[in-house]
Amino acid sequence: MSVDRPGGEREPRVQRGWDRTIAIPSVVLESAVGVFMLAVAAWFWYESYSIETRAPSSLSGPVAFPRGIAALLAVCSVLFVWRTVVARIRTGRSRDIPLDRPVSVLLSMGLVVLYPLMLEWMGFYVATGVWLPVLLWVAGYKRPVGIVLVSAGFLVFTKVVFQQALGTPLP
Repeated sequence: MSVDRPGGEREPRVQRGWDRTIAIPSVVLESAVGVFMLAVAAWFWYESYSIETRAPSSLSGPVAFPRGIAALLAVCSVLFVWRTVVARIRTGRSRDIPLDRPVSVLLSMGLVVLYPLMLEWMGFYVATGVWLPVLLWVAGYKRPVGIVLVSAGFLVFTKVVFQQALGTPLP
């Protein structure tokens, strides 16, 4: 793998550990993203049934917004996958999309999914106090003092602004 320099020259990139880059064919990556977003749309639609309305199959009232978003997301997802597949069929090939630090990307995704579960179990301040430093480290910020200062600063900021100034309770 190499890095472009100004003037079009190529500079070799040293790759080790989490710094590796992988190339994923665009048809695979874009199709996976489209299918995932279609699943999110289906989940929105399904969850809208938990909203109380006069008729469960209604498309008006409080269910209109989540169902509208679900429908729009579903249409966009199908069009995204369709465009990707048609482009692949027309050209007969698929360009590669580089993915830098794939382990960090996957760990970050896992942390984002884990955070709401931590909120329920630990509460906002403890969960965020544990989660945020780990996320910063996985994202590549390795200065311990900086991690502590950013994490503590964020917790103080949320306490002062949301709980004290706005009177908004945090979970």
